[in-house]
Amino acid sequence: MALTLEDQVTSLRPGDHVCLLYASLDEQMTAVAPFLRVGLNRNEVCVFAGDGAMCEALKVRLASLDVAVEDEIASGRLRLLDPDTVYLSTGTFHPEATLAMLRDLIKSASAAGYSGVRTAGDMSWIIHGPPGSEHVLDYESQVNELLCEHPFVGMCQYDRSRCRAGFMRDVLRAHPIAVLGDKVCANPYYEPPHLRGDGDESRHLQWMVSNLESSRATELGLQELNRELESMTYAASHDLQEPVRMVRMHLDLLAREADSLGERGGRYLDQARRSADRLGNLVDSILDATSAQREPRSEQVQLGDVVSAALVDLAGAIDESAAVVSVAPLPTVRCDRDQIVRVFRNLIGNAIKFRRGVPEITVDCLSTVDRHLITVRDTGIGIPQQWLPQAFGMFKRLHARDAYPGHGIGLATCRRIVESHHGRIWVESREGEGSTFFVALPR
Repeated sequence: MALTLEDQVTSLRPGDHVCLLYASLDEQMTAVAPFLRVGLNRNEVCVFAGDGAMCEALKVRLASLDVAVEDEIASGRLRLLDPDTVYLSTGTFHPEATLAMLRDLIKSASAAGYSGVRTAGDMSWIIHGPPGSEHVLDYESQVNELLCEHPFVGMCQYDRSRCRAGFMRDVLRAHPIAVLGDKVCANPYYEPPHLRGDGDESRHLQWMVSNLESSRATELGLQELNRELESMTYAASHDLQEPVRMVRMHLDLLAREADSLGERGGRYLDQARRSADRLGNLVDSILDATSAQREPRSEQVQLGDVVSAALVDLAGAIDESAAVVSVAPLPTVRCDRDQIVRVFRNLIGNAIKFRRGVPEITVDCLSTVDRHLITVRDTGIGIPQQWLPQAFGMFKRLHARDAYPGHGIGLATCRRIVESHHGRIWVESREGEGSTFFVALPR
């Protein structure tokens, strides 16, 4: 499950220096409000420096997060300040003066028994070019040094819609952490204070190479971890098949004695058999998904035979639903036959499952110079527009389980298989008008 921005902001710790690049007041407050609320919950002194409109918007957003804003302000734990007070008290920006103010704040907060300090300063004042604003980047670099001496949490905010691109690039280089949209991320472009303005090119190059080596080591470690997790998942799912099969078999044997179980016993037996079927289907789906991760075999395969194999696997569902499946002539492609059979078994199976009346399914193909575009079109219930972006997500169910059984794994498996073949899969649909799935495979 993807973490919300609030979840990510919560993970920030003393010593973190964050750069928020925003393009609207709403985007700014979406990050700043939870950032400060976390500090208030941790008994930190929380300071926001921003203009009047920002302060009012922050109050509203904090209140929506169940913060007693006026009480926090009265206690002195939440402080809303004008940027001129923080950065331009003499009319000129002096980095040393602002840093001294931060040191005093940290010292006084500690003496008063607070657990720490958290600051969120909007830097829009620099846009007007007041005297001393040319020293902002030096100030940001010195903040990093101050964080090493007196750990606090700082979030500097820059309006990316109003600042020059070159300046924003340099701002990013001064912050080890960045907030972009709904993501808090380590900043690979951050340059430590000791390298800023350093003319020693060999030392700078050494630092860059070290970063690349570290990133590569992390990437390789994650790849190895993913392989281990996939192997463990496959092994666990495979080992579950036998006990699930035994449970099903014994429930089937018990069903032969259903008359002796009575009405209540028969009802319990039906529930147990349905649960065992769901568990078995889930295990099979997970095995499908994990096996889709392996490197596909490459062989010349007639797609018509692939679709025919998928239809054989779906014979029971086709008979039960009286589905009509039309298959146009299909080309020969280089692919992993078993994996592509899974793709069409899932797509055609979904067209049967999510039906509206008697399912009518058409499999067609349009070949171009560099690809084969296969379509699976149905006349089913369709997918609402707002759900289309989620269609291929793992464990993403677009309909209630009691209405349509399943685990939300099938389409994610299709996507993995198609992408491992250097292809692409997508869907076009409207609710009540059926769906068309497109599978593009290279020639």
